[in-house]
Amino acid sequence: MRIAIISDIHANLEALEAVYEFIDGQSIDRILCLGDVVGYGPDPSRCLELIQERCEVVVAGNHEHAVLGLLDLDYFNPLDPGCTDGGGNEGPPQLAFDPCRGKADPRAWQPRSARPL
Repeated sequence: MRIAIISDIHANLEALEAVYEFIDGQSIDRILCLGDVVGYGPDPSRCLELIQERCEVVVAGNHEHAVLGLLDLDYFNPLDPGCTDGGGNEGPPQLAFDPCRGKADPRAWQPRSARPL
């Protein structure tokens, strides 16, 4: 079994699409994501959609914890507000949680499979 492990996408859709294109040519059986899908880049929502479509297991990173309000923002670089607002110009991600409307759900980042690796 071949497993691809990805992480630190940081809302960079073009990079994520390039990684998926590479993975698609490698006979990969499972894709796991180790978090930090959001933050910095301009496309957090679309990146989250693609991660949820393709990754069997997704672990929340520190940037997801920040967007969910589970991590003190003092932990992050105060000179770069894009690192904790979900990323880029799009604003916070609007998928399994919506921090702007108080609907944060940390359970959204639970693994989607209970099968052992």
